[in-house]
Amino acid sequence: SCPDAVTDRSLRATRSMRPALAPRPRGPAGRCRTRQFRAAEIRLLSNETGSSLAPQPQLGTPDAGTDEAVGARCRELLREWGGLGRWCQHPTLLLPLQVFQRREDGSVNFFRGWEAYRDGFGKLTGEHWLGLKRIHALTTQAAYELHVDLEDFDNGTAYAHYGSFGVGLFSVDPEEDGYPLTVADYSGTAGDSLLKHSGMKFTTKDRDSDHSENNCAAFYRGAWWYRNCHTSNLNGQYLRGAHASYADGVEWSSWTGWQYSLKFSEMKIRPVREDR
Repeated sequence: SCPDAVTDRSLRATRSMRPALAPRPRGPAGRCRTRQFRAAEIRLLSNETGSSLAPQPQLGTPDAGTDEAVGARCRELLREWGGLGRWCQHPTLLLPLQVFQRREDGSVNFFRGWEAYRDGFGKLTGEHWLGLKRIHALTTQAAYELHVDLEDFDNGTAYAHYGSFGVGLFSVDPEEDGYPLTVADYSGTAGDSLLKHSGMKFTTKDRDSDHSENNCAAFYRGAWWYRNCHTSNLNGQYLRGAHASYADGVEWSSWTGWQYSLKFSEMKIRPVREDR
């Protein structure tokens, strides 16, 4: 069976170290959950033109919790940033979902340095990373939850949901602190491949903040909240399915192991309703 994480020991191992792939669940449950989120997507707010990411605004201190306050914050962010990507209304929660990461065709290079991941890159209508500054600004406005949709090259789908999510929540200077990840309360069909990264700072090929003696981002060709090193690597190389190299693709190890690069990933967040 697969180990529970890609560790520093893996860095010293040879590339011939290839664990078997984790089982990939099939059936209607995962597909229905993914389709529910995708079908709910509407172009609620304008400016989805495919333009590049705009500078970050200076935000005031909003009142948290109510749907009205959340909607006002979303409109403010959209207006100031010139478009935040794909917005939707979930059919039961009626709160906005913000996509901050998408992989779908390998058209965008995700092996980038610190400044690119801080500020964001890509096209909002396609593959992109919203930017650590923006994710931090959003998740410090209210309590947020995370939904991760995944798809393989056999049209299998799965999801991971986290009831609590934030970036740099307790940081006085979030960039200096490395935009640490806070995540908890997993549910879903993909298995949990993120909780072991909670508390870690973000590492890129030119800024090493992981617990490995090596730079995990450089070794696994990505950028992530690496520990020592990873159980997920959604910003890794787009390797189009099964690959001979080890753990350097778009990986979610609890679903497809460390030698299968996913076709699609989408990470999105929304405020948590106070009445839940």
